[in-house]
Amino acid sequence: MVGVFYKNQMQLKTIFEDRNCRANTDFVVDIIVQKPILLNELIGIVFEKEEPVSRRAIWALDVLDESYPKLVEPFIEDMIKNLSFEGHDAFKRHSLRILSRHQIPETYEVIVFDFCLKIVTGNEATASKLFAIHILYRFAEKEPEIMHELIAAIEIGIQGGSVGLKNIGNKTLIKLNKLQALK
Repeated sequence: MVGVFYKNQMQLKTIFEDRNCRANTDFVVDIIVQKPILLNELIGIVFEKEEPVSRRAIWALDVLDESYPKLVEPFIEDMIKNLSFEGHDAFKRHSLRILSRHQIPETYEVIVFDFCLKIVTGNEATASKLFAIHILYRFAEKEPEIMHELIAAIEIGIQGGSVGLKNIGNKTLIKLNKLQALK
């Protein structure tokens, strides 16, 4: 079926232009799993940042990463280089969700750390904040000297947030305080 339907990037892009639904997302993931070489084209569509096509493509990349993280791993540095506060919140949310499942390359730790701090303390959507908190906690496990900064950022970030954000934020604060007591 893939060979019959898919002939070039324009057709892959057409899937995202058609409509935004889980069935289309899953269809693209199936195409990529069967023909991993097409992942480069999916990444290209994501980084074009063309609304709404790129937003839908990053959703497919996120779903692909859930089950096939090894396929997405080679693109983690590109994802980090393309982190931005510009554009639809879906870019931040899916990028952070993908990054939360991968090791951050040491050369990019400062970039990701700063981005996540700005997400947590800024006026961002709940889901983006949750994934940023998760990533920041992983940094704290590696670098205990940043715990005070993270605790303050999370306390600021969860003020006025949803019940779910406050719940995750408070649980993370408890874990950070326990980590701090062990160090």
